Amino acid sequence: MISKPSFPCIIATLIAGHLCTNLTAQEIPIDILTRVNAVDYIFEGRVIKSTPYSTSNGRFVHTSNTIQVLKVLKGDISCGTIELITDGGKTNDLWVEPSHSLDLHKGCAGIFLAKGTDKELSPVDFYAESNYQKIEATFEDQSFIKYWYDGVDWRASDMWQYFGDVELARQLAEQVVGFNFLDCATPLAPQPWDVPATVNTDQQRTALRTDIDMIRQRMADVAAKRMQMQLEARGSAMGEVSYAMTNIEVTGTDPMYLEFDISMHDDMGDKYLYWAGPRIVYDTLVFGSSIGQTTNIDVINAGLIADPNCYGFSYPLDLEANSFVAFAYPAFQSQCLAVVPTTPVQIFHIRMRVLDCIPSTLTMADAPISEGPSAVLYYSGWSETAEQGDVFDYASANLGQTEELEGCGPMITSFTPTTVAGGIQQILEIHGHGFGETRGSGTVFFKNASDGGASEVPCDANDFLSVEGWSDELIRLYMPSSDTSFVDTIATPNSPAGSGPFRVVTDEGLSIPSPSPITVSYSVTSDPSYYPKRPIHLGPLEPFGGTYTFHLDSLVANYEGGSLIPVIKKALREWTCLTGVNWTLAEGPEYTTLSEAEYDSLCVIRFGPLPATQLALTRNIRFGCSEKSYVAESDIVINESPEILWFIDTIPENAVPVGYRDLYQTLLHELGHAHSMQHVIEPERVMYFADTPSDLPRNIELFADGGLFEGGNWVMDESFLHPPPIGCGVTSISSITSPFCSGFYNIDEIAIGSPIRISPNPTTTELSVMSEKMRMKRINISDAVGALNFTSSHRPMMSIDIDVSHLQSGVYFVQVFFEDGTAGVERFIKEN
Repeated sequence: MISKPSFPCIIATLIAGHLCTNLTAQEIPIDILTRVNAVDYIFEGRVIKSTPYSTSNGRFVHTSNTIQVLKVLKGDISCGTIELITDGGKTNDLWVEPSHSLDLHKGCAGIFLAKGTDKELSPVDFYAESNYQKIEATFEDQSFIKYWYDGVDWRASDMWQYFGDVELARQLAEQVVGFNFLDCATPLAPQPWDVPATVNTDQQRTALRTDIDMIRQRMADVAAKRMQMQLEARGSAMGEVSYAMTNIEVTGTDPMYLEFDISMHDDMGDKYLYWAGPRIVYDTLVFGSSIGQTTNIDVINAGLIADPNCYGFSYPLDLEANSFVAFAYPAFQSQCLAVVPTTPVQIFHIRMRVLDCIPSTLTMADAPISEGPSAVLYYSGWSETAEQGDVFDYASANLGQTEELEGCGPMITSFTPTTVAGGIQQILEIHGHGFGETRGSGTVFFKNASDGGASEVPCDANDFLSVEGWSDELIRLYMPSSDTSFVDTIATPNSPAGSGPFRVVTDEGLSIPSPSPITVSYSVTSDPSYYPKRPIHLGPLEPFGGTYTFHLDSLVANYEGGSLIPVIKKALREWTCLTGVNWTLAEGPEYTTLSEAEYDSLCVIRFGPLPATQLALTRNIRFGCSEKSYVAESDIVINESPEILWFIDTIPENAVPVGYRDLYQTLLHELGHAHSMQHVIEPERVMYFADTPSDLPRNIELFADGGLFEGGNWVMDESFLHPPPIGCGVTSISSITSPFCSGFYNIDEIAIGSPIRISPNPTTTELSVMSEKMRMKRINISDAVGALNFTSSHRPMMSIDIDVSHLQSGVYFVQVFFEDGTAGVERFIKEN
């Protein structure tokens, strides 16, 4: 878990684009001054028009975004409108989607960090902007602090940091740059953006409990004082004290609490509160027994007794297994006791942990105790002066009150399945109650996998089942891979849903958290223009016979004497071994062919200009056929900056040196996008949105990633089941069903000799292979001349049974590949 950065670090994040704490081995830490100087413009705005267009050669797509400037922080621009160009988009006959790039559409609002652009502009002026500058996001998806609605309030976050409400993001931006926003007096939404500050009660609830022995000693002292006064016939009981429970609500999920306030007053109005003791009766099935001495209850001083100089910390005193007295008493040598008014005033806030969410009652009532006929009067008393002195009893108490508790109110009780895949039309069922009979504006929020969960992704209307999609007790939806929202003219960019806690937000704006996190094992890119959203299939251009052939530009081919070529071959081959996808690398003189990363019927891996914080990107060219979409071409661009030092190594246990970037991991990740895979939120996974944290192993072993294995093979299976029609321009993907995948865990052949155990030996039908070292993830069986007779790629395991009945009699070799990249080999004899 990433630790919370300091306030200066949060400010730095606004410009730097990464957290100051826990920098990974592959992040690119550019100092703040350099980053600020690289930005020409910082402004708040909202996209009012978004129009994709093809470049002059017809091989690429940009999008023209007209932005209404709402506040200006840096740069020579004025209030009005300005044009910002982003990569990718969908025209009538071409759909280009770059990974790790800023994806805007009409309604997106937030703070932009931009510079002048050298991207080709459209010959058509889609909107006559008042600012003549043409700009682009300086650091792509790290250049936009988006504003988004969480179902209750407006929030602000970028891909690295959650900033809280919108006003806080503005204040941080102003502090970084050193001067205030120029306000264009244009509201972002019809409703006010200012969110009332919430009271942080957690600190109050965690206040130190006073030692129970101290309290009991104080009670004994007062009881002795009361007896002495009675013996001396000084004073008499007078006045009536009244207690009441108010503001009763259920909070939290795990744990869940019943919280309420207690108020008091008397009929005299001029006496000082010495101590107070309302009695509460509760259901032990809901809250447990004798909870006063447990951590399942907090009694917190409030209102009349909130000053710790005047009153000690309150404490629940058990009277019976199902009742307690909330006891208040003076602080040591208190000189500031408070006058009890004649109108109700709060004295306690009580929080009781709910152990079982069932209907029950909560009662405030009196009861006799061994010391007398009234527990409440015994623990309630007043004084004539503000200084701690004599205590007098109240003559009577008024506190008869019973509250019916309906259980836990609106809540999610369960959801199935708990592990899901996004974008494949898998149905998620959310069970509970209080969701509302109709959805209205209600929705479900998941963690955003493209920023590690700093923001959330709301489901849109196309995600919910049209029949039985939403009721008061059940929500059914297609688990999305990517979603957006549109609330009060404000939209958010498309983002993939990831693992973690999720929320149901009702039409009334009530937020209901999940009782436990959901796991999104993988996500497949989907086309949001259909209902339900349809996954993107693989379908190479027809002339290539179902194969994607990647070409290298001359810079990549000749990099450090050709050292990248075997690494790229290995990355392609590992994906082929994982899913059977027919990815090959062009051979021979084509290495020197320089091709742009654009639609040109060639899959290209090349160096190119990218933002300083972006290691690489994948541009997928898609075709639409018969209401389905196919990846026809994939181009990968690697950052050409000489300041990036690439670590060229494929052995898992070899750590990335400080200051270097993991080229092999970057290639595997970008090829995942080419395979139609979306980001996930777990940092130990290949499709994690950012570089692997330095305290985790390198994410370069595809077979160790179970979600990627399942997701990649699902894409392949579906691509075969739904081939494009003839004449579409693309064809069904071909597959390598039994690729020879041994020897690809590093560039050179690995040494063998790791311990494995096989039995029986000799065998006739079945062979058990067991590891004495660590989990196995691939097994090959070859004959005495080296011909491969069997290969198995699977999730890592310690043992496996293999059917060898089909093998001819003779001598065979079992080669096992372990999780750490090493291998072991054993010989066995097959008999008839």
